[in-house]
Amino acid sequence: MKNAVENAVTFTAVGWELRRDGKESSILQSITLDHLNRSVCHNYLVVNVNEKQICAGDINGGDTCRGDSGGPLSNQFNFYEHGIREVQLGIVSYGSVRCDGPGVNVDVTSYVDWIQKAISEHEFDSPESHQIPTQSNYSENIMLYNDCGGKNVASNLLAKIWGPNFEAQGALITDRFVVTVSRDLPYSVNVGVMQKNLDFEEYIVENVFKHPDERSNIALIKLNVPVNIDGIKPICLLTNTYYQQAVKSVPILTSFDYEKLNHTVVYRSTFKRIPKRECAIRLNRDIQANEFCAQSGETPHNYGMPGFILGTELNQTEKNTFVLLGSVSYSFNNLHVVTDILPYTNWITDNVAPN
Repeated sequence: MKNAVENAVTFTAVGWELRRDGKESSILQSITLDHLNRSVCHNYLVVNVNEKQICAGDINGGDTCRGDSGGPLSNQFNFYEHGIREVQLGIVSYGSVRCDGPGVNVDVTSYVDWIQKAISEHEFDSPESHQIPTQSNYSENIMLYNDCGGKNVASNLLAKIWGPNFEAQGALITDRFVVTVSRDLPYSVNVGVMQKNLDFEEYIVENVFKHPDERSNIALIKLNVPVNIDGIKPICLLTNTYYQQAVKSVPILTSFDYEKLNHTVVYRSTFKRIPKRECAIRLNRDIQANEFCAQSGETPHNYGMPGFILGTELNQTEKNTFVLLGSVSYSFNNLHVVTDILPYTNWITDNVAPN
């Protein structure tokens, strides 16, 4: 967003500033300010303006005034899927005592890392915040399950699910829980978990949990015993809201699959997010609020199967961790409609923790 500040032509400021007659305004005022070179503020106010500050105003006499300090300096951006949004880029700081010229503002984008860190450190302070279970294998900070994510993308546990007139894929998000699609999923179902030799060993299903909202198309399958395969781990699922916000709109997604031929083949492919409106037009059907669309350039053997997982890699200190973002609901011509899993992490946690 730093470039958004540098390239901005104008900004909008709002506040309950003092009017020219010296009285407080009874309604919220707004003003459009030109983005000025920092040298303008330096010359007019006789102050040094650094790269973490914004010079803005109207050389013809317009500016924010007393009572506006601390208010937002913003601009509009088109985020395509989410439409036009007003985004705060600065904080009104100070100007001339007569409020008749350029003013200096704090550049908020220069402090994004500090803001995110502060929010992350204190977001669980509120008693209303959803608390992650405190069992030894459940993370209070980032992941649903601590012991997740192998050394690389090829060491994550996948599952295949089948039953009467049903076939889908899934992924283990703990050592006993598989996440998959709920549409047409029978309660009497078989689950095979991928082994080191890429064969799938069948496990007994203890329980099936379907989300109460049928439109969600998400289900959990509990296995009767933990899956413990050396070097292959459950897929990581983010439960920390800060990290969820950081990855929820990544434009390029990753997926992977395996095929056992004369040797092991790891299919790894990238998917590009497609705006919902474009996706709906191409498929001639509505895209639900809990869904997003992604397009792949190729279609290996399982990429269109329901339950096929999409995610992204989170850059951590020692490794890049593949984190789960969505599960394919249905596909057509390399265009995939995907259930967004992140909004359901509270429901997933509530089911996983006591079980």
